[in-house]
Parts: sequence; structure tokens; C-alpha cells
Amino acid sequence: MRFLLLIMLWTGLLGELCAQVEKSIYFLNNLPQNSYLNPAKRSDYNFTVSVPVLGFRGGYAGDVALSNFIQEKEGGGYLISFPYIYNEMDEKVSFRTNMQMELLGLYLTKDKFSINFFVREHLNNQFTLPRDIFAIMAQEEAYDKIKEGLHVTPGIQMSHFREFGLGGSYSVTEKLNVGANIRIMQGLGSITTEALDIIAHIDNLDEIEVEYEGYVQTAGFGLIAGEDDLFDISDENLPEYLTSTSNLSLIMDFGATYQFSDKLQFEASLLNLGALKWKNDLTNYRLYQPEGNSDITQAEFEETEEGITPFETSLPFRMNLGASYELWQNTTVGGLVGFNTFQGGTKMFLMGSIDKQFGEWLGLGFTYIADESGGINFGGSVSVGFPGVKLFVVTDHLFQSFTNFTTYEGVKDVRGLDARFGVNLSFGKRNKKNNKSLVESASYHVNPSK
Repeated sequence: MRFLLLIMLWTGLLGELCAQVEKSIYFLNNLPQNSYLNPAKRSDYNFTVSVPVLGFRGGYAGDVALSNFIQEKEGGGYLISFPYIYNEMDEKVSFRTNMQMELLGLYLTKDKFSINFFVREHLNNQFTLPRDIFAIMAQEEAYDKIKEGLHVTPGIQMSHFREFGLGGSYSVTEKLNVGANIRIMQGLGSITTEALDIIAHIDNLDEIEVEYEGYVQTAGFGLIAGEDDLFDISDENLPEYLTSTSNLSLIMDFGATYQFSDKLQFEASLLNLGALKWKNDLTNYRLYQPEGNSDITQAEFEETEEGITPFETSLPFRMNLGASYELWQNTTVGGLVGFNTFQGGTKMFLMGSIDKQFGEWLGLGFTYIADESGGINFGGSVSVGFPGVKLFVVTDHLFQSFTNFTTYEGVKDVRGLDARFGVNLSFGKRNKKNNKSLVESASYHVNPSK
């Protein structure tokens, strides 16, 4: 049991080294993918194709960092202090990972409008550890709690879905652009333990009685799960699973930009209005302990008709308010305040950025993000190539990732990381300054009194 809990703990913590919320691309107008964060934003190019397969993003975010679990020993070295963890942590801690692959992206931009079409594959996971799990290891400090019975269900919420998005923007006036994304979500698979409760009654670590209440809810996975084991995946029905259209949902995004002056622009967006709805291909699994076996790690699954009802998976609702200013030609600074609301909680972040384009060959960007987790969060972006082809890499937590990655001191306070890379084929660089001059000239001739 102790070994299992150690594995669960370190699996979550080492996720810090992988990669969540993408923010750093918001002000990068040479990447049309920033329209995901504000549909009203316009690309610097007339037409862009995102090369399939080579557009990938991974993200990670956690409520805690390594420094919350590791204590420095007198005389040097580090140790895991489970009494400290039990006494100091909240009722639960969560770790969130996400992966995203852009299968196809087409972005067309004209003077008055833009049209975007994109297809993306997502795999999102949220893993939650309840405080009671650590009571087992804290032992003496949590003795009374252990005698009462511990609720040790690890919270799992996994969603695999594909989205087909059609969006764009329109110039309502010379200064105001509005935009929207309509995203059809093709739900492929979902697993949640929200309806499950595992209660451990412990006299000592060698004598554990486990009581299971409720069930694991799934959608889609019944097509590929083994008969006797939910996690014994069979590839026989994999094509049916990957092409299933039995769980479709609608998500909306809205955005606006206002060109206050030649150099200053204000922006706002609302993202992820809606939820993933799971109505079909539903299968629930009951956990049970094999007779004569008290090892919680040896629990088995069996299908059950209990509680088969449609359910939803929430996406983080996001609101962004920002402004950008062109310091000089091809150099832009930006500021953004954002609010992320998920599962009843709201977190705010602040971001500052600077982006410099060196012709068609090189682009560099730096961001600083401050949120409730604290600590230093510098991000960076690099785009290289030649006219028509752009290779780009964007990441948060730049210095923790590449400067001190090999040392505990370098990563102990990291709570999140987001990385994206891809290849864009871009055609027709837009000359925004010339467009402004034409507009001003036309206005002059229409109103000669000026």
C-alpha cells in the first residue's frame, strides 16, 4: 500500500516536467493560432495552412509544487515529510495534463473579414489526490482519522475528443473587429470517478479492509475495453471508437478588438461557452475486491447497469482583457488580465509580453505571467524560416524548463508548463500600415470639409 501511494504521488509530481493553459501565443500575430484565444484577432498573413501532424501542444498545471512535498534535512539532502503534507495540504490537490494535436488549420485573412477552419485532437486529464490518502503515511498525526475510515478515491476525469472549428472575424467599423468560433466537439471517450467512493478501514498497513460504493462512469470506452478489465484495451473496435459520432456537443467563443490609435489596440474574449455532453455508448463499472484478497491495488472491474445516465465534462471558462502597443516597427508590447473558471473556482492571471520580428526570417518573443501560484514564470517564443514556411516553438516557464531543468532547486516551485510547436505555411504578408493609409485617404475624399 505504501509503495502504491508513493508511485501515485511521484507520478503526479513528475508531471510537472511535462507540460497547461496556453497564454504565450496571445499577442503573436504572426501565428494565426492565436485566434483560438480571441476569434477577432487577425493574422499578419493573407493565407496560412497549418501542416497536419506537426502542430502539437502539451500542457500541465498543478495545485502544488515539489516544494510543498519535499523538506530539506538538517545537514543536507531532502526528504518527503508525510506528516507535513497531511497537516498543511488542502482537502485535495489536483494535477491536470492536456495534449493537443492540430490535424489541420486553414486561415484566410482579408481587409474586412477573416475565416478560419481547424481540426484538433484533444486528450485532457485531471487527477485528484484526496487528503485522506496521506493520512495513511502520516500515521501518528492522523491516528484518529485512520480509525474512522479513510476516503481514498483518486479523482480521475479523462476526456478524449476531436473538435471541428469554423470561425472568423468581421470589421464592423474601421476600428472595431468582432469574431466568433463555432466548435463541434466529437466526444470519443470519457472516464470519471465522481460517482465512486473507496473507503479504507485500517488497523495497520498490513490489514486493510476496503469498502467500495458507487461506480466508475465511462462513455465510448466500452467499445474498446476488455470484458473483464476496463484498462485492458482491445484494438479490435478501435476504428469504431475513433470515428464514433454518438456524442456531439457545441462550444462557442467570442472576441473583439478595438484599434484606439495607430499604435494602441484593446482586446477582449470569452472562451469555452458550453460543455462536453456524454449521452451514448455509456458503460459503468463496479469495483470489487476478490475474495480473500485485501490488497487495494488488486481491485477488479465488472460492468453494472447501476447509474447509467448522461453526464457532462466541463471545460475551463476563460475571459481575457488585454491591450497591445507598437513601440516601433515590428516591435509590440502587450498586457493581458485573464480569469479561468473551472469546477466552481476562479483564478486570475496577469501577463506582459514583448514580440520582435526580424523580417521574414526570425521572430522572438518573451512573456511574464503572474498568477495565484506565485513564483517566476517567464515564457518565450521563437519562429524561424523563410517566406512561406515558419517553424515555431512557444513555451511557458522558459527558464525553469531549460536553465535549471536538471536540478531540484530549478524545478521545485514549478506548478505548470505549456509548450507548443508546429509548422505553418504562410502566404501574402499583409501591409497593415498601407491599409491604414488607404482608409484615411478615402475618408479624406469623402469629407472634403476636413
